[in-house]
Amino acid sequence: MQAVIRVSKIYLPHMSALLESQKVTVFVGDGFKFLETHRATYDLVVTDSSDPVGPTEFLFQKSYFQLLYNALAPGGIRNPTISLQRSHSLPTPTVIRRL
Repeated sequence: MQAVIRVSKIYLPHMSALLESQKVTVFVGDGFKFLETHRATYDLVVTDSSDPVGPTEFLFQKSYFQLLYNALAPGGIRNPTISLQRSHSLPTPTVIRRL
């Protein structure tokens, strides 16, 4: 993951510029363990997940959403960004129904 950050700074400087902000802290590691140790901490949690099928399907299970919820401070907001691309075998309405 460190390589992804390093390369994004070279090839996507317009997208990675905010990584240098003093308001941003980047954590590289097991996100589940991170969330387990940061309860009632964040005012806002933004996720940018891939399709809800295949190897990242666990990011669309109740246990993951519960960790995100538990990480929110009272009154906190969770803003999911879910990309429903047509690159998988399930039609979009089926994917949404499963969620």
